[in-house]
Amino acid sequence: MGDLVIVNCTVADGRTAEGARALPDAAVLVRGERIALTGPREEVLPRAEGATVIDLDGAHLTPGLVNMHTHFSLSLPGGAGEGVKNLNPHELALHMADGARRTLRCGVTT
Repeated sequence: MGDLVIVNCTVADGRTAEGARALPDAAVLVRGERIALTGPREEVLPRAEGATVIDLDGAHLTPGLVNMHTHFSLSLPGGAGEGVKNLNPHELALHMADGARRTLRCGVTT
């Protein structure tokens, strides 16, 4: 995979240190599987020559959320719980994969 640059976004890194805040009109350069540079667009773009550009159209970009306690196949009382309890192993695997996919789409990466 080649370099990737994400532009036209507000980057919020989630730090709580005094003075840390979201950076508007930012860009993020990704090389391989690592973030190589984050900062104002005019500082990042010159270092991103040849990179694939993804324009976020003004959206916010944040780190993935961490949820250390997730049940992808939770069986609760009631109709939904009964439905999970009655799944065969193949259906349960598909149900759990769908739960993982939905969680990832919500921004949970761990």
